[in-house]
Amino acid sequence: MQKVLIGVSLCSLLILTGCVSEQSYVGSDKPVSERTFDNIEAARTRISLGLNYLRRGDTSQAKYNLERARSFAPNSAEVYSALAYYYQSVAEDKQAEEYFRLAIQKDNNYADAYNNYGAFLCQLHRYDEAEQLLLKAISRPGYIRVAESYENLALCQLQQNNFSKVKHYLDLSISHNTTRITALTMAAGLAYAMGDNKQAKTQLDRIQRLGRVSARTVLLSYLLAEKSGDREIMRSAEQLLITLYIETPETRMFLQGKLQDSEFEQLRERYKDSLMANIVLPDENAPKAELPSAPVANPKLKVVKRKNDDSSAVPAVVTSGVAATQNSGTGIANSLVGATTGAVVASLPNNAQLPAETIKADIDYKKQQDAARAKLEAQQQADAQAKTQQVALDAAAAAELAKTQQVALEAKRAAELAKAELVAVEAEQAAELAKAELVAVEAEQAAEVESVISENVATPAVESESSEQLFHIVQASESLYSISLQHNIRLQRLMDWNQLTPDSVIKTGEKIWLGPVSDAERIQQVETKREQVTATEPFHTVSKGETMFGISYRYNLRLSSFMSWNNFTENSKLTVGQQVYIIDPASATQ
Repeated sequence: MQKVLIGVSLCSLLILTGCVSEQSYVGSDKPVSERTFDNIEAARTRISLGLNYLRRGDTSQAKYNLERARSFAPNSAEVYSALAYYYQSVAEDKQAEEYFRLAIQKDNNYADAYNNYGAFLCQLHRYDEAEQLLLKAISRPGYIRVAESYENLALCQLQQNNFSKVKHYLDLSISHNTTRITALTMAAGLAYAMGDNKQAKTQLDRIQRLGRVSARTVLLSYLLAEKSGDREIMRSAEQLLITLYIETPETRMFLQGKLQDSEFEQLRERYKDSLMANIVLPDENAPKAELPSAPVANPKLKVVKRKNDDSSAVPAVVTSGVAATQNSGTGIANSLVGATTGAVVASLPNNAQLPAETIKADIDYKKQQDAARAKLEAQQQADAQAKTQQVALDAAAAAELAKTQQVALEAKRAAELAKAELVAVEAEQAAELAKAELVAVEAEQAAEVESVISENVATPAVESESSEQLFHIVQASESLYSISLQHNIRLQRLMDWNQLTPDSVIKTGEKIWLGPVSDAERIQQVETKREQVTATEPFHTVSKGETMFGISYRYNLRLSSFMSWNNFTENSKLTVGQQVYIIDPASATQ
């Protein structure tokens, strides 16, 4: 037995080794392709997830996904660059720099690592290293974000107030990408700060043609128009700020009159400060030129007086024998003033010795100067006042426009609210009316089952149009509300004339008074009864206006028995001419 089992096992083994296993889809010969795992793509997916988590502020999930990316691709420069950016975002500068260096070591042609590392060092104020790294990123083959790197270089130079290099790098950035809005806006602001308003306007026009206008560019357009006195552009820019960009910081600064705090005015002040810092002042400790030990003999001074009609009244040249010293630059003028003032004053005659014409001419000249000075001051004051008034008028107009828009908005909201309330009220009234009619119909049906009410002989509901109608005979499915609409009578009056309440139920064939009636007529209506008869035939033919309850009452039958004999339900409808059993069908067939 054991030998048999061994033989069977050997045979099975030989059979299995002779088989070839293949995988294919059920019902077809198409082979199943084995899926290969791409570590690089998996790492990039994890990097994308990690950076998205980092933007949302979920740093723990960001680091988890980035570490997973490193486990998939431990030699990828892209992974280490992403980890460096993570540590930069969480203010771990030392680790960020370490990972930037590792990224460059993994791939020294990975330009993004150079760019990001350079931008990081610029934030740390290591400007020279940052500039070298950014230039290396630009020089790497196949790098496509050249415009961004040049813009980073411009921003780095702007932190150092090196405005000439800022302009150079911005021009290069725009030349590599003519539609880069951030570079164009920065170039326009720089041109405004450096006083090149024409170039600033050119850049703004390019932005406008691209259709990328923002609150920053509109504010800069306003500042340029203010400098050039173009009130039309100022009004257009003001309108845009108030209508389209009302929630922006630029509009808030504009409405508060704090344009000097805008980024463009601050940049303009920085440029002025940089110019002032480049001015070379004279060194007070520098050696000065030696003064001569002996005075110069007999210097001649020439004093020229204002000409008048009498040319012989005052001599043209006055000389004196006062000595003066020689010096260089402004020292000469100062020494001459100090040495000759007394001599010149002494040589000139006093007012008592001058002719009357000369004194009068001096007085007239002084008056003319005073008048011209007063006129100039008045003109300047008037211009300043006009400018102040214009600014106040513009501010008032802007405030009035904002107020008008606010009032219009509130009015629109109020109208929409009123409309919504009206629709709600109408819907509520319609619902209440429908509910009241439904309750009335249900109460009418219940009352027909529970109580016995006299049924008047059917009469025409509407008499001739020529005669005055005093009452209405209730037809099937009619309600008190529909009768009031039919005869154009208020529902409350109809209820008062017929002594009805909101809970009252009207019956088919009942008489409804359409005007005030006496008590005698009302009592006569109540006392009117329908005569009961005895069934002589097994069937009854339904007439117009008859109901199941009316027929059962007429023949003194129980309504339930009548409905059972005819297989009726509460929802069954009678038709004119229909024959119904008024006796038990079982007894009728016997």
